[in-house]
Amino acid sequence: MSLRTATHAPVVPCAIILAGACIAVLAAAAHSDELHSKNSVANKQYSTKNYEQALKDYDNLILEYPGEPKLKMNKGSALYRLGQYDKAEEAYNQAKETKDKRALSSLYYNLGNALYMQGEQLSAQNNQQAMDKYKGALENYIKSLDVQPSDKDSKWNVQLVQKKIKQMQQQQQQNDQNGSNIEPSEYAKKMKALADDEVARKNYKGAFQIMNDCLQKDKTAAAYNDYIKRLKDVVEIVGN
Repeated sequence: MSLRTATHAPVVPCAIILAGACIAVLAAAAHSDELHSKNSVANKQYSTKNYEQALKDYDNLILEYPGEPKLKMNKGSALYRLGQYDKAEEAYNQAKETKDKRALSSLYYNLGNALYMQGEQLSAQNNQQAMDKYKGALENYIKSLDVQPSDKDSKWNVQLVQKKIKQMQQQQQQNDQNGSNIEPSEYAKKMKALADDEVARKNYKGAFQIMNDCLQKDKTAAAYNDYIKRLKDVVEIVGN
């Protein structure tokens, strides 16, 4: 099960094309036409996968038209394509003042993508930070649905992230049971070192006894649950 890549592209957020209706807030029609023309040039760079140049063009346009949120959305999409998901998140967040309902739905959707990809990057390093990003992604997909309830891709991604979060929670519970998130005390570490000495002497039963006794006295010895289980298995096999 993977992120949907249809409509407004779950993993490939699209540049928002600035049409006249989307920039009606600008003071003059000539001003609007000029912005539309310049943005079209930047969007062409984006559509031809020249994302670095598109990013530069969007940055220049933002300096010229700081009050147009869709330019910040476009910047976020270019950053996303460049794999700079944290900066894409920042750009999308800066575009939340848009009043365009359709654009707002896409904004939340693409923000969810940026957060999801950050979660993927963090999942092998820091489970809590990854979990926070996945939860943020879920929140934004739901917001996208609040604006546009019929969007099938957002519904799909909600299910995907919910499944991801559930899997991580189950893994966390398993890790807690195995003691992988427990910091052993100095006493537990000392007992582990003594048990290692017994293992070196092939006295597996003695090593198991040391660790089992330690576990009864010090709960932090649960950090070595896997080690204790392996010792128990060896003792049952070799009888020593």
